[in-house]
Amino acid sequence: VAPAALPRLEFPGDRRYHPAHTWAQPACPGKVRIGIDAFAAHVVGRIAGLILPSAHTPVKRGGIAAWLVEGNDLLPLRSPVSGTIVGRNSVALQQPAVVGSDPYGEGWLLDLAVPGDLDLTVELLTATEIHDLADSHSERIERRVRARLGDRPRDVGPTAADGGEPASDARRILGAERYRRLILSFLT
Repeated sequence: VAPAALPRLEFPGDRRYHPAHTWAQPACPGKVRIGIDAFAAHVVGRIAGLILPSAHTPVKRGGIAAWLVEGNDLLPLRSPVSGTIVGRNSVALQQPAVVGSDPYGEGWLLDLAVPGDLDLTVELLTATEIHDLADSHSERIERRVRARLGDRPRDVGPTAADGGEPASDARRILGAERYRRLILSFLT
């Protein structure tokens, strides 16, 4: 069967977004909090672990700021801004699933010290722009799934005589490795 459409994803307007689906929000002068957006949280699924660099580590805009552990895979997360790590989310380190379930609240990742004159509007996307990008990425997932479903013989109809359920999850339809490559293309 065709996959269920992505739910209506929220992108709060009080922050700016990197095209690799991370966000930046001013926390106070000279400090920015970063995390993943709703699209990344949705497509990654169950987050089993989190690797965050230690304090005082510099990160570059577009460089890898953290890693999500999903199954046996490490998924890189790009920093939306350049700065130096001054805080890590201890709740997320202890309960990594919160990064996916509450990406804009308890699931934030890092606090960065940034230059006081940092302008988040430069080279980062608004909530509307990231929403449009997420819609585009969702359409790519749907096209890949539909293409994969198109590979089955035409004379095979609905089957689940064993009591199984039709695959409606993109990861199951595409296979773990294809799905991983696809979502990596969105996060990098």
